[in-house]
Amino acid sequence: MKTNNQLGQQGFGFVVVLLAIVVVGVVTFGAVRVMGENKTSLADTSSVLNKSKVPAKIQTSVELQQASAALDATPVESGVNPDALDKDLDSLL
Repeated sequence: MKTNNQLGQQGFGFVVVLLAIVVVGVVTFGAVRVMGENKTSLADTSSVLNKSKVPAKIQTSVELQQASAALDATPVESGVNPDALDKDLDSLL
């Protein structure tokens, strides 16, 4: 009876499993790090919106002005260049 195990091929499955575990670990670490950064910025934004009383539905001009004031009071990230953002948005249209 002949076996299929040749020299150097017996432990290859272990290497594949180990590599898969490392890849999953790296992806998980990156996701946790990104989610941690987003939690702080979302908390800051929600506190500003809660202070300015944003209406659930906009039906009158007063509610429209309240929503506009809430958007104006929302802090914009300092790394955002408005001109570059406008160009990027225009290129999508």
